[in-house]
Amino acid sequence: MDENNQPQSSALLNGEQQTTVYTSDPTTNQSNAFFQKLKNGAYRRNFFHSLALCFAFCAFGFQIGQRGPAFLDLQQITNTDMKKASTFFTAISVGNLCGSLFIGFINNRVNKVLLLFVSTLLLSVTVSVIPLCSEYVAMLAILWTNAFFMGWLNAGGNAYLLSLWGATEGRSFMQALHSIFAFGAVISPLCTAPFLAQRRENNSTVHNATSLFENQGIFYEVSNMSVHHSSLNVDTTEEQPSESRLIYAFVIAGVFQMLTTIPLLIMYIKRTSQTLQNSTENEESKSMKTLPLLTYIFTVLFIDCLFMCYCAMEDTFASYLSTFTVLHLKWTKAEGSQVTSVFWASFSAARFLGIVAIRYIKPGIMLFGCVISITLNFVSFLLCSYYHIPDGVWVFAVFVGLSMSVVFPTGFSWIQENILIINGRVASSILVAASIGTMLNPLLNGYLMQQVSPMWYCYILLTESGCLVLFSSLFILYSKVILPKRRVNTTAAYIIDD
Repeated sequence: MDENNQPQSSALLNGEQQTTVYTSDPTTNQSNAFFQKLKNGAYRRNFFHSLALCFAFCAFGFQIGQRGPAFLDLQQITNTDMKKASTFFTAISVGNLCGSLFIGFINNRVNKVLLLFVSTLLLSVTVSVIPLCSEYVAMLAILWTNAFFMGWLNAGGNAYLLSLWGATEGRSFMQALHSIFAFGAVISPLCTAPFLAQRRENNSTVHNATSLFENQGIFYEVSNMSVHHSSLNVDTTEEQPSESRLIYAFVIAGVFQMLTTIPLLIMYIKRTSQTLQNSTENEESKSMKTLPLLTYIFTVLFIDCLFMCYCAMEDTFASYLSTFTVLHLKWTKAEGSQVTSVFWASFSAARFLGIVAIRYIKPGIMLFGCVISITLNFVSFLLCSYYHIPDGVWVFAVFVGLSMSVVFPTGFSWIQENILIINGRVASSILVAASIGTMLNPLLNGYLMQQVSPMWYCYILLTESGCLVLFSSLFILYSKVILPKRRVNTTAAYIIDD
C-alpha cells in the first residue's frame, strides 16, 4: 500500500467495532487520483457507503417530488378545501422536525448504518399507504409519520456523509448526494402524472327552476306557488375530477425506497460503518469550535435562520408550483406536473454540474451568487405569472431550479470548512429549523391563495428570497469580521465533540 495513503484506525464513541479511516495524498496525480484512491480499502469502503446513501436519497427525492403533483388528489381523497388541505404540508414539516430532533438525540448512541436502514425501511412502508387514508385526521397522521422518517434519514444521512469524508474531501460527495436526490425528484412527477385524477367537464342543461336548484346542490321548498311555463334554459359546465389512482404511484415510491434498504442492510451486517475523523481533522474540529458558549449557540442559530428561510422557499416553490399553475394559469394537472418535473430537472442538472464546479469555485462565492440569482428569477417569475405569459413561467421555473440547486449542499460545505464542524447535533439543528420554515409556510400560503389570490404564492416567495439575501449578507459579514476575533480572543472555549 502507498505509504502516503495509509489507513488509520479509530474507535467509535458508542463502543462499536473499530473503523478504518482514509487520508488522501494531496500530491497524487489528479488524472489517476480517483482510481488510485479506490485501491485503498478505507477509501473504497467509504465510497461504496456513499453510493448506498445516494441510492437511498434518490428514492427519498422521488417521494419529495410527488408532493406537489399529488396535492390536489390528496385533497380530493380527503374531500377538503385548499385551506384545510394545506395543513398536509404542515403535518409533513412537523414530522420532519420531530424526525430531525430524534436523530440528533440518538445518532451517537446507535450504529449509524442501522439507523439509516431502519429509517428507509419504515419510510417505504408509510409512503405506500398514504392514498388509502381517506379520513382527514388519518391523512394528517400518516403524512406526519412518513415525514418523521424523512427527517430521520435526511439529518442522519447528511451527518453520516460528512463524517465519512470530512470537510474538503466531502465537497464533491455532498454535491453528488444532493444531485442524486434531485434526480429522484425529477423523475417522480413524470411517474406520478399518469395516475392523477383527470379534470373532466360535466355538461348539463337545466330546463326549469327546480332542476337548477337541484343541480346547484340547493333544495328549496316552494309553497303556494305554481310554475306553468318555464322559459329558463341554463347551460352549466362543471369540472369534476375522475377517480384517483394515486395508490399506484405511491406504491412505486414505496418499492423504490424498499430496494434502497438492501445495500444498507448488507453494510450493517458486514459491520463496516466508518467515520473519517483522523487526528488532523480532530485538531481542525477543536480549533474551529474554539468559541465561547454564547457565540457558538448564536452562530448555530444564525445558520438555522439561513436554512429555515431557504428550505421554506424551496419547499413552497416545488410543492405548490403545480397547484399554482392549475388555479391561476388554468393549466391542466398534467401540465402542472410537467412544469414541476422541468423544475426538478434543472435543479438536478445544476447539482450534477456543482460536483465539478465546487472544485474550482469557492463555496462562499457560489452560495451568495445563487442567493442573488434566486431573487432575480423570482421577480421575473412573478411578472410572467401576473401577466399570464406561459412561456415565461416555464423558462423561469427552470432558472429558479438552476439557482436553488446547489444552495443546500454548498451551504453545508461552506459552514463545515469555515465556520464549524457539522456533527449530528448541528445537522439536526439545521433540519429542525428547516422543518419549522416548511411547517409555517403552507399555512400562510394556503390561506392567502384561497382567500385572497393564488398570486400570493409568488409574493411570498419573492419576500422570502429577499430575506435570504439579507440574512446571507449579514452572516458573511459576521463570519468574516466578528467570528475571527472571537476565536482569537477566546480563553475559555466551548468545544463540542460529536
